[in-house]
Amino acid sequence: MHVLTPAHHRRPLENGLPVVAIDLPHLHTLHIGMYVRIGSRYEGPDTSGLSHFVEHMLYRGTTSHPSSLALNFAFEKLGGHLHAETGRSDSLFQTTALPDLAGEALGLLGELFSSPIFGDIERERALILEELNEDYDEHGALVNGDDIAHELLFGERGLGRRILGPPDNIRRFSEADVRGHFEAYYGAENAVLCLAGPIADAHITAAARAFGRLPKGRATRLDTAAPAAGPHYRYVAEPGSQSSLTVLLRAIPERDPDDTACAALVRALDDGMSTRLHYRICDQLGLAYNLSAGVDSYHDEAVLEVAGATAHRKVAPLLRELFALFEELRETPVSDEELAKLKARAQFDLASAIDEPAAMAAWFGGGSLYAQPPRLEDRLAALSALTPADIQRAARRVLSPENLAVVVVGSLSRARQGEVREVVMGWNPG
Repeated sequence: MHVLTPAHHRRPLENGLPVVAIDLPHLHTLHIGMYVRIGSRYEGPDTSGLSHFVEHMLYRGTTSHPSSLALNFAFEKLGGHLHAETGRSDSLFQTTALPDLAGEALGLLGELFSSPIFGDIERERALILEELNEDYDEHGALVNGDDIAHELLFGERGLGRRILGPPDNIRRFSEADVRGHFEAYYGAENAVLCLAGPIADAHITAAARAFGRLPKGRATRLDTAAPAAGPHYRYVAEPGSQSSLTVLLRAIPERDPDDTACAALVRALDDGMSTRLHYRICDQLGLAYNLSAGVDSYHDEAVLEVAGATAHRKVAPLLRELFALFEELRETPVSDEELAKLKARAQFDLASAIDEPAAMAAWFGGGSLYAQPPRLEDRLAALSALTPADIQRAARRVLSPENLAVVVVGSLSRARQGEVREVVMGWNPG
């Protein structure tokens, strides 16, 4: 199979903002994404949640479109909509338009970064607190297993910080806090603007007009404190008919030579109904209706996550079986037949991504926030060269107790709590 990297170039505007243009002439819409190197891992105790708060406040309007209704209406009348999200390592603001309307869409996105009004802060504060309610029980205890597991694995700094932040911070943030954070970190120094689709010279001109005067701002600095060694375990009591499980493992980051092998390892766990998690644990043993596995990969860290829910009495058996799968991958190389399937599915996904402008923008635009993204041919070559021994080596590096954090949120008897703790803390693959 032959996959070609689409024609693309990266050019800075006069203020230093890189513009990455990915030419996909076979498409009929143009995707526009502004990637910003800011997120929860860059925040401190007093600013935790502020990046997410800024994201919300940017929806409140600009000087020319001074309300959330006016701003969203302006985007939506072009056919697409404004979408924004805040992550642990970066934030994204994006929209899509027909090529003839892309100049207008770029102008609107440029307004978002050049003249936000940050109005209606109390209304937005109430919405964020409502969003936060999903993560807490009626007594104010945190029940979001993913957030708890990240803190167990990485501590209270960096990747261990919650994206939404604590409620007390959300109640305290002022308009000055929002403006100060935005002016410091949402500038040309920290961002990449990406266009993906049928690119024309007029689109580049429109990008320069919309973003050319964006202030530089300050560059963020990474906190590279090493996470504490595992295993870590926490049980959180919450009424319900099932218990949810979050299993995190510190994995292999993008810059590591074993990154491709780690991605294949995740596929060996969960990439279709014939892979281990679904077939063994769900289909054959009936220990859960659904379990999913995935990896969040950063340039300096990575996290493999297995998540799902099951009946309270099945939590310990499920975890035993999951750890048995881990040990199997550590001790037994995948077969040549399974490796061929893993490669075929990965190649399919890589080829499919060329038809997804948002995926290409994330690869060449968002990926360049930290390093030069690899060519698709290079990724394909690394994938094609994988051997069973490579995946086994990645399994031994990742599927290990010192990398482990497990959180169970549910309603377990004391006896079951003790059984689950023993399974987690006693796991020793030898």
